[in-house]
Amino acid sequence: MHSDDFKTTIQNGVIKNTLLTIQPKPWDSDFFNRKFGVLHVEELEALRLMPDSQIAAGFERITKSADENHYDIIELSLDINQMHLIPLAEAAGFRLVDSRITFITLINRSEQPPEPLPAGTIEYAAWDDFDAIVKLTNESFVDNEHFLSRFKNRRYFSEDDTRRYYKAWIANHIDDPDTHFIVVKDNGVFFAYYIYKKTGFMEGKPVYKAILTAVDPAYRGNRFHMRMQAHLFQQFPEEAFFLDNTSQLTNIPTIRSYIRSRKQLSSIALTFYREKNPVPEQ
Repeated sequence: MHSDDFKTTIQNGVIKNTLLTIQPKPWDSDFFNRKFGVLHVEELEALRLMPDSQIAAGFERITKSADENHYDIIELSLDINQMHLIPLAEAAGFRLVDSRITFITLINRSEQPPEPLPAGTIEYAAWDDFDAIVKLTNESFVDNEHFLSRFKNRRYFSEDDTRRYYKAWIANHIDDPDTHFIVVKDNGVFFAYYIYKKTGFMEGKPVYKAILTAVDPAYRGNRFHMRMQAHLFQQFPEEAFFLDNTSQLTNIPTIRSYIRSRKQLSSIALTFYREKNPVPEQ
């Protein structure tokens, strides 16, 4: 590989060379009124054979092009086995903002019987539930100082941005035909929800991804998360499917729960942001 392999081309907002590509993120850009992009490392094997100085030059060239094309924030996700790239990304202005641990588990529905609820009844979410769901989401995530996420990082997002983001996330899943969105009510009073979405296929079987779940503090300690999940398994039409459970590395209680329930670890990744013309660390 030579430095010419990092010569960039730009078309329809996509900046690319042989090994690196920046693609626009239209939804994020429209929603936050800033230009977002995502940097993909295309040829990991080739990069492993290159000296750090060349890779650093590649990061410098493509991020310079991103600045010239008015990208405000560039996102980069690196799998944990790509840690050798982290110092080079940091030198190009990327900062760690989030983490992700993913468990992908094959589930046979017949082996996962439903569990009775200690209180309440389960039904599918409706728009009449929207305000209560948003309120519980804000209490569980936005206002919870122990929950960490890139969208709560005040360097990049205001509190209003964070609340709008979660509100839109809920709204986008209520009527989504690929989503199973259930709520739990006790005598008609909402207190919990769980969202799963069919996101693709693996080995010929569908993949259902856990999107978001929350339980009112007054009802915690009764395994409602697991009971809602067991109920959802019975709603999926397939007898066998893969379950994608993803969480932040900082969410230790949830990770412990996945381990106890014998979920299968698939990957660990770190997410970085780079601002336009970043100010060097002091």
